[in-house]
Amino acid sequence: MLQWLSVICCSGLSTGIYATNSAEACRSIAAMAECVVIVVENDNQLQKILKVWDQLPLLRAVVQYKGIPQVHAGCTIYSVCILHCCLLIPKHLC
Repeated sequence: MLQWLSVICCSGLSTGIYATNSAEACRSIAAMAECVVIVVENDNQLQKILKVWDQLPLLRAVVQYKGIPQVHAGCTIYSVCILHCCLLIPKHLC
């Protein structure tokens, strides 16, 4: 619910990606939706996006709103407060 509210408050549109989707399914949905920012719940979902990020040319950042992300070396994480603590991972820093 938080991710939907955050998207709507930013004048964005929400598209669903199920927790059971594979990384390739996430990539396909994100590509068709032309996502610029993806909001994920936890590190499990983040890892799927990180696997396919290089195949999503429009994607600029991922926001994780629960838990601590496990990112590869060279990726910078910013803490952002949007009702709760979120972690913003900009593409140009990964």
